[in-house]
Amino acid sequence: MQTRWTVVFIDHPGTTSDVAASFWAAVSGSTRSAPRGDNGEFVTFEPKDGADHHLRLQRTEAVEAGTH
Repeated sequence: MQTRWTVVFIDHPGTTSDVAASFWAAVSGSTRSAPRGDNGEFVTFEPKDGADHHLRLQRTEAVEAGTH
């Protein structure tokens, strides 16, 4: 089976999620979307080259970061 696309969600504690979002935007060469969700807990990193969105961050109440 060939993977044609993948989306990664980065879960990050709310206390440091803004720092994490700035980091991931910089290393992925993308810009952050406006926050969305009931509590503004989701952002999508939008590639500057118009490629499909493949990286998202979710602010959580967890103590540790994770991915899914």
